[in-house]
Amino acid sequence: MKTDILNTTQKPDELHRQALRLLDEQAQCIHTLEAEKNALENHIHNLNTIMQAEKSALEQRIRELEEALKLAQQWRFGRKSERLPAASQKPLADLPRKETTLAPDTGSTCPDCGAAMRHIRDGVNEVP
Repeated sequence: MKTDILNTTQKPDELHRQALRLLDEQAQCIHTLEAEKNALENHIHNLNTIMQAEKSALEQRIRELEEALKLAQQWRFGRKSERLPAASQKPLADLPRKETTLAPDTGSTCPDCGAAMRHIRDGVNEVP
């Protein structure tokens, strides 16, 4: 408050005018501050609305990515359609067997080094 103005004059009419002018200035300041406060509240409300919309969009994106991950994991690690359970396959023990032995001819030699051919190992294959 400007007290120096009040001390400059002793006239009641002049003091009354100065007091009214100060009250008007104060009312204008209050009105300006209320308008700024309302503008800030509206801005905060708008920002909050925008943030809620972004949050919803991000949550939806997270759900989509989680679903995609779940499907990828199921595809990668889940059961495959071409695999059959072991119980549904016929055991090979019930089938007739034919034994074939492949041995090198006696006296044959390696075409690369010229060494005599010999038996290396036995192999077993079961083919239905």
